[in-house]
Amino acid sequence: MKTQLLILACSSLILFGCNKNT
Repeated sequence: MKTQLLILACSSLILFGCNKNT
């Protein structure tokens, strides 16, 4: 369960990074 949360956090961070880049 914790792994899923970590994956969600990582994906959200990546999404935020992409949004900042654009």
